[in-house]
Amino acid sequence: MDINVNTLAIMIIGNGLVFWLTYRRLPKDIFSIYYLLIALTTFIYSGYGMCYESIGADYLWKYMVFYTVYLLTLFFCRQSHIRFNNHKLILSFASNSQRSGENCINNTETLSISKHSNGYFSTEIINCLAFVFFLTYLIFLIIPTNRLYMLFSPPTATVIGGYDRIELANSNGILDLATTIRSLTLPFFMLFLKRKINQRKYIVTVLYILLWLYLQFLSECYIGRSELIVFTLFVLVIIENRKRDKFFISKKFLTIAAILVLLAVPLLLSYQYARQGQHISATSYTDALNLLASTELTFPKYYCKLTSMMHLFSPLKYFAWLFLLPIPSLILPQKGEITLLINRVFSTQILGVAYGKAGYTGLLPSIFGEAILLYGEDFYFVHAIILAMMIYGLYKLLLKYPELEILNLYFAISSLTIARGGSQGFFGTAVNALFFYVVITKLYATARKKRQPIGL
Repeated sequence: MDINVNTLAIMIIGNGLVFWLTYRRLPKDIFSIYYLLIALTTFIYSGYGMCYESIGADYLWKYMVFYTVYLLTLFFCRQSHIRFNNHKLILSFASNSQRSGENCINNTETLSISKHSNGYFSTEIINCLAFVFFLTYLIFLIIPTNRLYMLFSPPTATVIGGYDRIELANSNGILDLATTIRSLTLPFFMLFLKRKINQRKYIVTVLYILLWLYLQFLSECYIGRSELIVFTLFVLVIIENRKRDKFFISKKFLTIAAILVLLAVPLLLSYQYARQGQHISATSYTDALNLLASTELTFPKYYCKLTSMMHLFSPLKYFAWLFLLPIPSLILPQKGEITLLINRVFSTQILGVAYGKAGYTGLLPSIFGEAILLYGEDFYFVHAIILAMMIYGLYKLLLKYPELEILNLYFAISSLTIARGGSQGFFGTAVNALFFYVVITKLYATARKKRQPIGL
């Protein structure tokens, strides 16, 4: 496909300037991973496709505003300090040196806690709940039919029948419960991994992460390319920072990761065809790159079609979905009618085929497209502000639980999926995983305070 050089230059200069002016002032910690991956993937999935002549750049300036607002909100949230003084709200911004000094103190305190603490939970409880986490995947290999033989004879990855498997999991009470328990026990599995990392058992840590990936693949007979990249980066970042007191992505690591992704293009393309039961004949690297780009970088082609379906979406339904996430469908069967699954409705409208019917496939509007669907072509930037505040809120919440440092790292790396798949998959996992953990720890802390004697 032909590239419009002028459009590409505007994007690279505009996006690059915003990113460079902000990223260099951020402390190199887990939040910098959120920031880096969100900035890169938003450009790749929401912007770059408009450089193709066949797609056009009608939404270029709106995208530029969205990108700028998104990154600046993330930056100001990270660099700001909000406090109350004499019942007045005071907002200030720390300089880079002040913020670095503050982080040194916080990192020292956090490190002393996180290196030697399981939070409120004993090692036995963490081991038990980590086992339950793995067990939830095995249940999918038993119900509705026994597929345990796949542990030793894995199937070929396929998306064929994928929607039937999803509907089965949602309609079967046991499988739905297993999915809920899996989300609830994810933080405890991360606590388990953190203990292994603190013990310098990096090979064991990697093996447990690979087992997690393998069981996830077996339970669904499929795993997405984005998930493969997330798991790979998760392992590599842990190994890369094994001798450091904190996690971040260095320039050297980023360069190596980019080279590895480029080298993996033929494999990613082959996997795309194989999961659909097809085979691609030998092709040159350039052809493989163009074929993969035609499916992964062309989401902007849908932007011109979004206005005709905006009446089906609303921020109210989005926030209803968000707040009702912790309630299982078994308790609230009407949850699907109250809330909104953006990608599912979007795919149905584009294809003209109902979900689960022959010919249906999952399409993605990208995160910028999601913003237009929810807030329209005049207020799309509001979604950028809300998303940035939600992401920063998640990061700050996890900082309050330093024992969940590895979970924070996992979410930081998983944030790369937001630009492509939208915000619902990311926040769905985060809210379901943390709600139970936060409630339990708060109740435990309250109970412990009540048992302490009151000094005179």
